[in-house]
Amino acid sequence: MGTASLIIGIVCLIIALIPLFGGVIFTPAIAGLVLGIIYVSEKAKKKEPKKKGIAGIVLCSLAIVITIVYYILVGVFAVSTDLSGIGIFKSAGSQKEVRVGESVEFEGLTVKFLSINSNYTNYIEQRKVKDGYRIIKLVVDVKNNEDSSKYISAYDFKCYADDYVCNNIYFETESGIDVTLTKNRRVQGNLFFEVPINCSNITVEYVTYGVLPIPNKLVLDVK
Repeated sequence: MGTASLIIGIVCLIIALIPLFGGVIFTPAIAGLVLGIIYVSEKAKKKEPKKKGIAGIVLCSLAIVITIVYYILVGVFAVSTDLSGIGIFKSAGSQKEVRVGESVEFEGLTVKFLSINSNYTNYIEQRKVKDGYRIIKLVVDVKNNEDSSKYISAYDFKCYADDYVCNNIYFETESGIDVTLTKNRRVQGNLFFEVPINCSNITVEYVTYGVLPIPNKLVLDVK
């Protein structure tokens, strides 16, 4: 068991240092760690040398830690970085245009923007709109076509007015979107954005990410 733990530790540590491949060693590294612990425990009882087991434990533990740290860093990078404009990644993301009333297949979903109210005012008085701004309301219908469940949130939709990011607004009196859809299930809800009154261009994007931090976008030209 000590030899097995040591060999597993060496192999897993080497693979853990290769970008994007670290995830495959997680289960073997845990197995090697367990074997090493058992080996060391048995040798300790017999007061025999246990160097191979200790080395296996150390190497397997390092492989696990490196893998965890790597994927944490990738996750942070994915949230904060858009790689779509960088060299080899330029064509990796996808972008689809959609119009109101048109159903579009996108990332395993059927997405349809049902309507747009470009000057929504039916909100409670306490929810003041900033001076020089107005609210636009979009009604969207989303269906999951895949076997795996998908989480859909109103905050996956981004709005830009003249290329500036707009606030995504939540109204307690309206039905929003915050749901996990199983296969063939659908949700219909409202999106609200605060945009400048005199802006000349408004787009709404539904953005998803794959394994790499490269966005796939469904784009609606509102104005």
